[in-house]
Amino acid sequence: MENEEFGEFVDALVESFLPSLSMLGNYEERKIGRNEYDWGLISTIQVTDGILPFETGICHRDYSDNVIVVESYQTKEEASSGHEKWVRTMTSDSLPDVLQDCCNAKISQLHLKIRGESFIYPRISKEPAAS
Repeated sequence: MENEEFGEFVDALVESFLPSLSMLGNYEERKIGRNEYDWGLISTIQVTDGILPFETGICHRDYSDNVIVVESYQTKEEASSGHEKWVRTMTSDSLPDVLQDCCNAKISQLHLKIRGESFIYPRISKEPAAS
């Protein structure tokens, strides 16, 4: 990582971390939708560290132990519709082969700029989907 990239990394880290502090302890206020399953969860919330103010994250054991931010939205209405779309997608009989992080967080945008690619999570298990 060159000096300029390192400086951008530090700036993005600070810009992502400090607003994140304001999100502590108020999940219920920011929640648009949350569905829990035996395989993980789907959560759509308002965020302060993103390019867009709402995002849907999926934690699914067949892809990753981490939350993958799969889509971001400009409005609460778009976020609500997007959440329902992801619930349908992730509870269908045929799961996607991959989930791709949409890089909504500023730190993810920097990763995208430096590496030239977003985080892609291939489906590990090919067992039939279970809701």
